[in-house]
Amino acid sequence: MNPQSLMSFSWFSGYDIWLEILFAVVTLAIAFYSLKIYRLCGQRESKLFGISFLLVSISYSLWAILNIFALSTFLSAQNYLNFENILKIGYLMGLGIYAHIIFFLAGMVTLAYMTLRIKNAKVYWLLMALTLITALLIEEKYLVLYFISSILLFFISYGYFEDYQIHKNHKLLLSLFAFIFLFLGRFDFVFSSNKYIFYVVGHLFELVAYLLLLISLIGVMRCKPKKVIP
Repeated sequence: MNPQSLMSFSWFSGYDIWLEILFAVVTLAIAFYSLKIYRLCGQRESKLFGISFLLVSISYSLWAILNIFALSTFLSAQNYLNFENILKIGYLMGLGIYAHIIFFLAGMVTLAYMTLRIKNAKVYWLLMALTLITALLIEEKYLVLYFISSILLFFISYGYFEDYQIHKNHKLLLSLFAFIFLFLGRFDFVFSSNKYIFYVVGHLFELVAYLLLLISLIGVMRCKPKKVIP
């Protein structure tokens, strides 16, 4: 839920909470299939892919839970909003912001680290620290979240494009399109503070992206372990 104002509790509020729950379930399924592939073939990329989407699933789950509490508080007190209720709503929304930022960006950093094909824990934690510290210290947290995740997703998409150029695998192509849609959805959110329609369209892009990734992984499960490509 976009927390920039109480207008985020308008007509789309209930729908975006349901989408957050749906995203949590779908990304958890992506993580499950990825880790299942890892157990079958021991592929490092599948393990990192699964961990990254498990973090993303946690981010959506916490965000949805806190937004549900915030929305229920708003609806129960909308006729007599006082300072205490406004503070409570702001506190819940603030927790949702921080939870989503930390876990979502952690998932994106893990994905980016996977696509770099680097095996160095120091590089991973350096990327993680720089990303999270930057996002949490800057005041416009949502704008920073959208920009940073867009940059990470751009490089992730480019990494999949390079892999597809080499392997010409149709499942890689599906994953490439998925990450392009995810990039478009995140970048679309940059403009959501001025036009709420961008917030809606961004959610739809993300939904398409996660479904494409899930379809791709289900297809991978039917392949022989040696040919598994996340």
